[in-house]
Amino acid sequence: MLRSVPEKGFAVLDCLSNMAAVKSTLIDSEVEYFSNLSANWWTSLKGLEKQNKLRVPYIINSLVETGKISRETAKSGKPLTGIKILDVGCGGGFSTELLAELGAQVTGLDPSIKLIECAREHLKEREDIEDRVEYVHGTIETFCEQHIEHYDHVVAAEILEHIQVRDLFVKACVKTLKPGGTYFVSTINRTVKAWLHMILYLEYVVGSIPRGTHHWNLLVTPNETRSWIENADCTIVTINGWWQSADGEWQECDDTSTTYYMIAVKKYGQSSLLPK
Repeated sequence: MLRSVPEKGFAVLDCLSNMAAVKSTLIDSEVEYFSNLSANWWTSLKGLEKQNKLRVPYIINSLVETGKISRETAKSGKPLTGIKILDVGCGGGFSTELLAELGAQVTGLDPSIKLIECAREHLKEREDIEDRVEYVHGTIETFCEQHIEHYDHVVAAEILEHIQVRDLFVKACVKTLKPGGTYFVSTINRTVKAWLHMILYLEYVVGSIPRGTHHWNLLVTPNETRSWIENADCTIVTINGWWQSADGEWQECDDTSTTYYMIAVKKYGQSSLLPK
C-alpha cells in the first residue's frame, strides 16, 4: 500500500498569507519516516550516494561562474577549498562528506536527531575530513536567524518534496547565503510520468528507493520552484533534468518532467528576507 501524508493543512501550503501562522516547514511524519532509516543509511541508500556524485560538478561550475573559485582551482583535487557550504536536510551525511572531501567547510543541517547522530557517528571514520564538517540538529527557519549571509553555497537536494510551506523554506535557505552566493535545489516534478517512474517503478517494482519515500501530493513543479526562488531575490541560472535508470545510475537530461534541478544566484543588496 502506498504511504500517504495526512491532508490536513495542505490546502494552504506555501501561501504567503499563512506564513505568519505556520512557522515550521516540517511535516512530523516525514521526519519520523527518515529517522527510521538512520540505522541502515550508509548501507541501503546507495542511490542517494550516486546522485550526489552527479550533482557535485554542477555545484563546482556554479561557483566558477560566480567567481567564487577559479577555473584552475576547479580542476584541482580539492576545488572547494575555502568555500563554506550549508547542506540543508543532510540526512546521514552523503553529500556533506563528499563536499568536504573536495575541500569545503560544510555544515550539515537536519531536523532528525537520529540522522544527525548517524552522520556524526559515520564522520568518526573519516579523520581526513572531520575538521571540515559540522553537523547541526535543527530547522532551516531557526538556523538562518543565526547565520545570515554566512555561506557561499547552499544545497537543498531532494528536500522540497518532504516539507510544507516551501516558500518559507526557500527564503530561509537564501537568508544564509552571501550576496552572489549560489543555491542548488533538486526535487521531483508533479507529473504522471514522475509518479509512474519515481514512485510506482523505482519504489514498488525495482525497489532502488525505499517504499513510501515519496508522495504525489508533495511533489513540486518547476514553475512552483522557480517562483519561490525568484521571490527570494535570486536569479535562476540553470534548470535541467535528470533520470534514474533501473540499475540506480543517474544521468543528466533535458527533460524536467520527472526530476529536475535548479541553480540560482542571490542578488546583491538583498538581506533580511524573512518576516519578523
